Formats: sequence, structure tokens, C-alpha cells
Amino acid sequence: MAAGSVVLGIGGLVVSSAVLLDALKLPVASIAVFGLACATALTTELVSKNDKHSRRVAVVLRQMLSVLFRSTVLVAAGTAATLLFLFLTGVSSWRHQPQAEDSMCLGIFVSSLAIVLPAAGQRHTHNSWSRLITEKSSSGSDGALFWVLVGFWSSMLVYLLDWNSSWQEWPLPTMMATSVCLLLSVAIGQRSREKPMHSE
Repeated sequence: MAAGSVVLGIGGLVVSSAVLLDALKLPVASIAVFGLACATALTTELVSKNDKHSRRVAVVLRQMLSVLFRSTVLVAAGTAATLLFLFLTGVSSWRHQPQAEDSMCLGIFVSSLAIVLPAAGQRHTHNSWSRLITEKSSSGSDGALFWVLVGFWSSMLVYLLDWNSSWQEWPLPTMMATSVCLLLSVAIGQRSREKPMHSE
């Protein structure tokens, strides 16, 4: 559902702003976004099933555990890939503990935005990863993972500026850019869905 992606994108921006204003610590912010991603993914799956059986408490609890387990695995894999990329490219260093911790929090944040919600409802397909990158998902986004990666990559240009502003501190620009790009993926997905209707 598009609403889920919008909520997640806006949530990412709000959390990023809270970190910028020192109202929220980075580890807490990353966990908050992960929790929001799990909640929206669970809502997406429950709403897609309108039968009475899916509304039973036991079924909902089983769905919650399934979403939490799947989301944890996906985010852990995404965080590991993010850390590997940052260390190999020299953007971050494992020898500098505060920077490494911030990079891990960023990995959790970005992975929660890019993977958890778009993957909802796709776990039974054999080509889930290719669909996750390129195709429209049940979250209403269009290639959400691709656009979040675009935001991740483009935000690196901000660190090259010598403005010495507080909002340039690692990893705030990346958090904000990935959140904006998630919202952009929703806008593109909605527009592509409207085109066939207008053509008719």
C-alpha cells in the first residue's frame, strides 16, 4: 500500500530531523524506524487479507512473529552489506568506534526503509529479490530499493561541501536523502499506475 511507504518515508524524515536537533540519539532513531517498518509491513499483509480467519488473535500474533523474524533477517543482511560497502570504499572505518557505530545505525535505518515494506507479501515468490529491486510492490512504491540506493549514493556529495553545517554531520544527509527518495519512489509508482487509466 502506498500509504505504508508514505508513512515510512515521512517517519524517516521526522526521525532524521529529531537526530539533527539532538532530540533523539542515532541508535534509538534507527531502532524506531525498524519498528515502524515492521508495523507498516504487518499492516500491509493484514489489510491484503480480508477474510475473517486472518483477524483471529492467534493468526495476527503468528503474522507478527513472521514479519519480525523476516524483517530482522533482511535488515541484518542489508546492514552487513552497507557496512561492507562503507568500509571497502573508505567512507567509514571500523578502527574508529564512534564512526563504526554510526555506520551500523545507518545500515539499520537504510535497510528498514529499503527492504522491509517492499518485501511484504513477496516472500513466496522465487524471484523476490529481482522484483524487490525493479518492480512495483504491494507497498505502492516503484523500485523502492533502487531509489533508496540512489539517495544513499547521491548523499555522499553533501559530505564534500565545506560548509561545516550541523546537518552535514555523518550520517544525517544520507538518512534524509534515503527517506526523500522512498517518497519519490511512491510518487513514481502512483504516476505509473495512473498512466494506463488515462490512456483508456
